[in-house]
Amino acid sequence: MREHLLTIQNFYFGSAASHPPALNLSVYQKELISVCSSSYLSVETLLEAYHNHLLNGTIAFSGQPAVSLSKGLSLKHVRCISQNARLISSLSITDNIFALRKHRFPQICYNVRHARIAALDLLKDLQIPIDLNTPVTQLTDAQSHLLLIAKAFVQSAKLVLLDNVT
Repeated sequence: MREHLLTIQNFYFGSAASHPPALNLSVYQKELISVCSSSYLSVETLLEAYHNHLLNGTIAFSGQPAVSLSKGLSLKHVRCISQNARLISSLSITDNIFALRKHRFPQICYNVRHARIAALDLLKDLQIPIDLNTPVTQLTDAQSHLLLIAKAFVQSAKLVLLDNVT
């Protein structure tokens, strides 16, 4: 039996009078869902619409109550990666993955050796074949986006929205 992770009900963008048919999705563990649109709808556009209360519908993670998308509440388990997202070239791959932890807890919770071990384990679990010693500037766009996805999982993402990621 597949584990049910997420339900999106009656999702549409804009006003009720002008919206296209609503989108309903159920997402299960290890599924990748692609939603295509003939209009230009980027992750940035969706985020802006969400914060301006222009999205409609509900989102519910398994075991959690549904949250109305029209209220602009914080969606702590949703991470967005746009086609323009980039890693920080002056940081190592490990530091890019764990940058928020390093920034928020510089002396308390961030141990370089432990972070490197955690990064190796993460890349192995996600089957991302990237050498941690590779300089960020030498990564391909595809490798960079894979690392951004890995970073989203470190930040407890249950849903990752990707916008034209190569």
